[in-house]
Amino acid sequence: SNVKRLSLPKGAGEICDYAFYDSSIDEVVLGSMGRMGTNSARAKIGKHWLPDVLKKISFTPDASVINGCADQMLIKEVTIPGKVEEIREGAFENCISMKDILFESRVYGLSVKSQAFKGCMSLKKLSLPTGHYWFYPNAFEDCSSLESISFTDQIKEKFDETGVSFYYPWPESLTDIYCYSVKPFLFDLKTAESDGFLEKGDPLYGKLTIHVPKGTIEAYRDKYCWSKFPNIVDDLDNPLASEDVAEDAFSLSEDAQVKIFDCTGTPIYAGKYSEASLKSGAVYIVKNGNKSFKIIK
Repeated sequence: SNVKRLSLPKGAGEICDYAFYDSSIDEVVLGSMGRMGTNSARAKIGKHWLPDVLKKISFTPDASVINGCADQMLIKEVTIPGKVEEIREGAFENCISMKDILFESRVYGLSVKSQAFKGCMSLKKLSLPTGHYWFYPNAFEDCSSLESISFTDQIKEKFDETGVSFYYPWPESLTDIYCYSVKPFLFDLKTAESDGFLEKGDPLYGKLTIHVPKGTIEAYRDKYCWSKFPNIVDDLDNPLASEDVAEDAFSLSEDAQVKIFDCTGTPIYAGKYSEASLKSGAVYIVKNGNKSFKIIK
């Protein structure tokens, strides 16, 4: 077959074993379908139904549960829509070439079940937007290259109760947690045996270094869940730091390379200043080199 792209619509209910295994399809778009897209338990999905040459897989915005994508050796990138609420056990197991998992802005909380990404040995880092997350034991089992997890957004008003529950064990290679929010959020390490929190002083806390924005280290240490971590360093840019922000007008060349943040500190653009698309009347923080400016368009 010369078909290169497969799109499965919402409501597809059954796929046989090896249905597309020998095809030349290298891109698949999955809708809300059974164990992959909805909570329906009646949908039937066969074994090894995806082609072994598959390079790209994505999901329609209405997908809520993901499963059935294991053993795809060539997949390098997966995009997880904001409405997905659950990534089930073994969903992406042994996707050994996967380097990037792109999480879209969260609409709902997300549960990542045990062994969901087992054996994704090329995965080095995760970047997660603001939201609720539950990472179950061994969600990243045998992800021997996973070194860091970054929480990239500022906490906005509607996400004031943003929180992360991370169950041990996690990969031994994981050493760094990057928190870009100037406002600390809830972050709990748990044990699978008791479904309880790790007590302060547990040596597991010392295995992780927590990176926070400059000037926020005391705020993080004052929040009990973060106070358990002995290794907290404030080495991340803080676009809201008052000493870095000038209220007065400024001038930049059209080719000046900038980073632009909204008034909560969330990154919204990086590149040439002349090419930035900014809303009239809004407040932005523009960083150019070591200088930051607060501007009103």
